[in-house]
Amino acid sequence: MRYAFIRMIMSCPGFNSRPSIQHASPSGSKITASRPKVLVLAGPTAVGKSAAALKLCQLVRGEIISADSVQIYKSLNVGANKPSEEELNLVPHHMLDIADPSCDEYTAGDFYRAARDTVRDVLHREMLPVVVGGTMMYVRWFVYGRPATPRSDMKAKQKVSEALKSVRGDWDAALALLAQRDPKRAAMLFRNDWYRLGRALEIVETTGTPMTEMPLQGGAPQTHYSGDALDYDFRCVFLYDDRIPLNRRIDERCEDMILPRRDLAQQDDWEQCFEKSMLTEVSELLRCRGLRVSSTSPAFAIGYRQTITYLVARAIAKQGKTVEDDTRADGQETVSSGSNDDVLAFRSFLEGFQSATRGYARAQAKWFRKEMLFHWVKAGASAGDVVANIVQMTESEYKQFREQSEADQLERRQSIVEQGKAMKRYVTKKEWLINDSIAEARAVFLAERCASDLASSKSADDLDNIRRTILCIK
Repeated sequence: MRYAFIRMIMSCPGFNSRPSIQHASPSGSKITASRPKVLVLAGPTAVGKSAAALKLCQLVRGEIISADSVQIYKSLNVGANKPSEEELNLVPHHMLDIADPSCDEYTAGDFYRAARDTVRDVLHREMLPVVVGGTMMYVRWFVYGRPATPRSDMKAKQKVSEALKSVRGDWDAALALLAQRDPKRAAMLFRNDWYRLGRALEIVETTGTPMTEMPLQGGAPQTHYSGDALDYDFRCVFLYDDRIPLNRRIDERCEDMILPRRDLAQQDDWEQCFEKSMLTEVSELLRCRGLRVSSTSPAFAIGYRQTITYLVARAIAKQGKTVEDDTRADGQETVSSGSNDDVLAFRSFLEGFQSATRGYARAQAKWFRKEMLFHWVKAGASAGDVVANIVQMTESEYKQFREQSEADQLERRQSIVEQGKAMKRYVTKKEWLINDSIAEARAVFLAERCASDLASSKSADDLDNIRRTILCIK
């Protein structure tokens, strides 16, 4: 199977040479090239990047550098889908748990500097740096360098602030202001990302140039796709999959994050399952760990934002109740299917979480379709072997390989676009938290308990401030 992909490429018209394959020996072999090799493995959420990277690192003596804007934060584990202890022991990982979620935002610039330092350290030990993640700006800056954007200017900032006040919290109107001056940047923003919208307007106001047209620090324009002028021999790969199976995996992952799957026939304690839930994690982050809720914090990450919104709304609803409303006469919490409002609120939350995650995966694919330096590889059991082959080509072999596969690459990108038409009829199918199931009842119970904990530990003003911030209510 390892060489099936190579045979396929060799059978293509015009391909007359076979890339050299030199798998690392058990004792290891040096990674040598005119420029040091660095693998960048990107892809949408749930596509299988981590599994492919783990397999690859065992083939070519690699170390993983996370390029995930949530995994860098301590205590954000379930929603960030961090590697397990077993995976951490299998392959060295870097750029995990290095920022405090109670402090200021860890920016793309911070990541660029730290990740570049890590790459130099990994190369110094004669290992292959394998940068893995789907955070689009992190990956782009890491490869091409930071845009030469100016420092924040108070005069420009004030002018932008006044312009945004005039739209009175209307996101679409605010986005239209940016689209007039930097349409490319406007198309990249997620809804209600007021911080980045304001910053993009500020840059145009200060320099007269859209952020997307700013030169990179190395002097290369943002439309520069050739890898020849870059400081490393980057092998950039984008793992992709067909839209429907990917979305099914996303939906299942969301369910497992809310309540980890288990055998209902077993009589073991449900509390062990609750401890690994994103509901429990978010409740503890808000109550005990000082998660800072602002427009630039990890609280706005996909999954965390939806969970915070849901739990805070339920907590606000509970603050008018007495403690006895959620306990039996003997003081023990009860588990039932919940009231109709409780269940409907939970189902709405789950569907919103799944929809937002699918939307993020769609945005990731859209972004990387335009990044021509990235070679698209179909996800699957052999993906790690395919990427290993790409890594072990010489620069000249890799250049020839990319030239010969150009038509195929355009076809792969276009296939994802065409599949988008079928996605209009996509319907979520629950696999675990099925309506009226025992698992759903347990999840609703846990959610209501977490909401009660928030209601008892946070004042009404605190909860309302969190709600208004997370919903971007001015």
